[in-house]
Amino acid sequence: MLKDRLRELRLKKGLTQEKVGRELFVTAQTVSKWERGLVSPDIALLPRIALLFECSLDSLFEMEEQQKAHRQADFEERIRRLKEKKDLNGVFEAYAQEIHRRPEAYSLYVEWMRFAHRNQLVSDPHLFRVLAVTEYAFSHLRDPDQRNEIFKWLLTLCAKSSDPMIRKKRNELYEMIPSIRHSREIFAGLVLEKKEAELQIRKNTVRCVDMAECALRQLAREKTSAEEKLYYDQKALELYEVLLKDGFGGFWDPPYVVDCAIVASLLAEDGKTEEARIYMEKIFVVLERHLRPEDCVLPPVLQGTAPENGIPFEKKCKDILLKLVRDPRLAAFHSEILDLAKRYYRHFGFDPACLTKGEALI
Repeated sequence: MLKDRLRELRLKKGLTQEKVGRELFVTAQTVSKWERGLVSPDIALLPRIALLFECSLDSLFEMEEQQKAHRQADFEERIRRLKEKKDLNGVFEAYAQEIHRRPEAYSLYVEWMRFAHRNQLVSDPHLFRVLAVTEYAFSHLRDPDQRNEIFKWLLTLCAKSSDPMIRKKRNELYEMIPSIRHSREIFAGLVLEKKEAELQIRKNTVRCVDMAECALRQLAREKTSAEEKLYYDQKALELYEVLLKDGFGGFWDPPYVVDCAIVASLLAEDGKTEEARIYMEKIFVVLERHLRPEDCVLPPVLQGTAPENGIPFEKKCKDILLKLVRDPRLAAFHSEILDLAKRYYRHFGFDPACLTKGEALI
């Protein structure tokens, strides 16, 4: 409501009612009445109020959030229609245009680059387009973790090219990503308040686990024998199990589910169905927990460690479930996966119709 918004903006600026009154040529009592909802400001005063509080008129009436929600809904509908047409380049360009409109929306950059990577839109023209558009991120995003995540995805895409300019950019990006920021934690108490220092240490702890897990999965990809791949993938999974402690992981649940799925697929492919079931049950436990809001409480060590504005865990898990439904190696578990996937999609408001279609995921 306007009365609450006026009080919120005044306190945010550190102004008294008397100061606001003087700036707007009204009495402090009038400002008090505005904030109590007894009367509303004259419409002619609204532009001056917005100027005083350094906000837009839309923001004054809390319309910006509504407009953002409408824009996001329109964008998602546009993407859905393009995907139905299997217009991959259309989806690619739609993301680029949306980032031009909303350069501060961190999740758009990551979703866009994940889409390009997943669908092999990595020609040199595609990559030059990505590099040009992501310049917005470097000027609009202040959070170092968000910027680093974008650096990582850019580097991943640029590694697909043999163009000298793109490869040079790839090397620059590698240098821009901190190799390890964790040695800073011993100085955190000297420069940060206690709560901030504790949060940074938690982030560093989780990041260490995440980096180690990524390294082990990289080793697994480089191995030629199925036995070696399985060994490293199981070790990667064990790291996340130590972190999650059989509890809700939020942002960290999707990579754990992916690791379980990789191990289960390798075992099933080798004919070890009963062993594969152990890892499928781990997946079922995690995703069933998501359907019970009372169980979705982060443990202390994970609180505040997820990137702000990251892709919601349920959206990632929704995509993972679709891949599991379509993985022929997991045919022995198909009915169980499909049943859970349908309930998961309905619970979070996704359309379950795609689960029974045969087209490839885009």
